[in-house]
Amino acid sequence: GTAAGQHPKSWQFVTAPVTDASIFNSWMEGGAVTAGYGAHMVGPGAGFDAVNSLPSIKTYVPGANDGSWAAVPNSADMLNNTDGSKGYMLFVRGDRTVTTFNAPAKPTVLRAAGKIITGPKNSLTVNAGQFQAVSNPYPSAVNFNVVTKTSGVTDAYYAWDPSIIGYYGLGAFQTFTFLTGYKPTPGDAGVGIQSNIPGVSPIYKSIVAYPNIQSGQSFFVSAPTLAGSLTFEENDKVDGSILVNREPGDLASMATNLLAIINNSKILADGNLVVFDNKYSKAIDTWDALKLKNSGENFGLKRHGKTIAVEARSALIRADTLFYEFSNVSPQPYRLMFSPQHLAATGLTAELVDKYLNSRTPVNLMDTGYLDIEFTANPNSRNPDRFMLVFKAPGGPLPVQIVSISASRNTDKTIGVNWAVENQVNIENYEVERSADGVSFTGIKTVLPQGSNNGNSIRYSGNDPNPLNADNYYRIKARSISGQVQYSSIVKVNMLKQDVFISVYPNPVVNGKVQIRFVNQPGGNYAMQLSNISGQVLYRGMVKVTSALQSQTIFMPSKTAPGKYHLKIIAPDGTVNLQSVFVE
Repeated sequence: GTAAGQHPKSWQFVTAPVTDASIFNSWMEGGAVTAGYGAHMVGPGAGFDAVNSLPSIKTYVPGANDGSWAAVPNSADMLNNTDGSKGYMLFVRGDRTVTTFNAPAKPTVLRAAGKIITGPKNSLTVNAGQFQAVSNPYPSAVNFNVVTKTSGVTDAYYAWDPSIIGYYGLGAFQTFTFLTGYKPTPGDAGVGIQSNIPGVSPIYKSIVAYPNIQSGQSFFVSAPTLAGSLTFEENDKVDGSILVNREPGDLASMATNLLAIINNSKILADGNLVVFDNKYSKAIDTWDALKLKNSGENFGLKRHGKTIAVEARSALIRADTLFYEFSNVSPQPYRLMFSPQHLAATGLTAELVDKYLNSRTPVNLMDTGYLDIEFTANPNSRNPDRFMLVFKAPGGPLPVQIVSISASRNTDKTIGVNWAVENQVNIENYEVERSADGVSFTGIKTVLPQGSNNGNSIRYSGNDPNPLNADNYYRIKARSISGQVQYSSIVKVNMLKQDVFISVYPNPVVNGKVQIRFVNQPGGNYAMQLSNISGQVLYRGMVKVTSALQSQTIFMPSKTAPGKYHLKIIAPDGTVNLQSVFVE
């Protein structure tokens, strides 16, 4: 709806605390068009209001790379949430009277008539390195903090928030972890009660703890490194009051939020949080909440090959770096919002490193700060690891300035990379990095610093002996002794032009053998026909080209008269290549 506390049409992650009730007889109101109740549903099978390959109701399938979603096959599917795994992502347009996407949204209630679930539930397995959909099986709220979790299951849950709209207007996941006392990330971006700000959640406030999972609510849990399980029991139930189990307010932290700028409005898209304390470590463990990807923008933290939404790590020290990761951002302006807590006491300063613009911008560690950024049509601007936040001692100079970089192909087809630096101070090494797309880079050569390494200017060179058979992108990564990292701008060397031809050799032919060379031709079947100048066909055959350099021999009939012959070769795409063959 459009009233206070309501939100537009959106996806909802829901369940029902019953057994022996079908979707059709419950949320579809038995097919009746009932004002104020149920929802219009489409899907691939029988019983839905309309048949559509793009379903409005689906379930989660655990697996690698954030798993996947599968359409509910038909409306007879039973809402049997006996083990706490029966959750549905349902697109709610409004009540049963709202039958089209363009019709105005209306408030609705999803009701289910079945047998109420009671008693302890079977354990729900969570596989290592994966997420698992979970649903509150009871008709009352449960305290997630006391729900039994074993082995590698993180004490954190992910709830879908339909009110976070970002640029795409699709909603996003909020992360709740014991680490923060079950306060949400990104929450409402810290604006408190100002819920009229566009895109800010009116459902979850950053300053409020949410340890309880409501009846009818589905959510996600994860096991970052080791498998585990989760079990519901009657004692997990609560009366609905908010319980604050832990107050982490005195811990040092940095919350970073991504705001989309649309028509001069700043709209919350996503965010992440890092908490610093020596009771935690830099390893990924059950204190860390992995990032569950949204269908819209994603803004997380990268560590040890995994993307994290809420990270717990040891106390902040000089040269610590937060590696941000973006995905699914739109070519348009955005704003980064930095909200530090208790970081000023560290005596450190911070800089946001932009590897695309090759810039460094100070970030205030005493109060909330903002920085406008822009993603453009250039894919390099949307590099997932474009930004990182580097902490350093106040007044510390930049370890080096990379003032130029160039790359060119040598006569032996290798590629030379040259760069110049100024103010070289305490550099540990330089690394030449290469990429096929200008986005994902890999180190190919390490170069040690030359000279005094105490403020001097130096020119360097490196060689790529085995460049890619495509466009090659290069950049220089400079690493200081303290661990600080800087990047040069990116340069490109175009793909080497290759010889592409079909030829006959030797020509004139020897001993009646016609040898045909295919050089860098597309793979596939090539038809060949050899005829004399009168059009009489002497040979007809086929050859399959499977490599960049391939030869095929055909034999001319015995006692072939000297003279000129025609060889016609037809490529897989129908292109005709004509060759003159001479016999002496």
